[in-house]
Amino acid sequence: TEVASKELPYGRYRYVIESPRYHSEEGEFIVSDNASTNERVVQLRPQYGWLMLRADESSKGAHAYAIDPKNNQTIALAAIPFSQPKELDSGIYHLTVQRDRYKNYETMITIKDGDTLTLRPQLEANFVRLTLLVDSGVTIYKGLTSLGEGSWTGELECGTYSFETRKIN
Repeated sequence: TEVASKELPYGRYRYVIESPRYHSEEGEFIVSDNASTNERVVQLRPQYGWLMLRADESSKGAHAYAIDPKNNQTIALAAIPFSQPKELDSGIYHLTVQRDRYKNYETMITIKDGDTLTLRPQLEANFVRLTLLVDSGVTIYKGLTSLGEGSWTGELECGTYSFETRKIN
């Protein structure tokens, strides 16, 4: 809260108040011998709002990015969940949430003056849990790497893989 004062002779005046990241406010007032009309309280309205991202199991630890509509610049927001809402200029953003082994979550968001937008993005897994079972005494290989004997369970990102089995006599 800031206060400005100036002695003025009686009369009618126009004012304009401007501050970065706030809407300009303008109006008119009259200075008279009535002291109650000589004071004006003006509340500036922000040109920004907040984004709060909550987490579920799929998005915990994911990183969020917003593309700034004014300059097409990517803003790195933070890892999810946010501990506090992130302040963004009012406008429309392209929001991307990224996490290893998950498909990107992408959506358009609108940040409104003075409001908080809360989202809980749910990411889609981009991996599978696979179990391979073979006869005992048989070793499973992926490339040159031995994965174990008899069985192997692990997670693989979506794609094509080659496995080989070998039994030593």
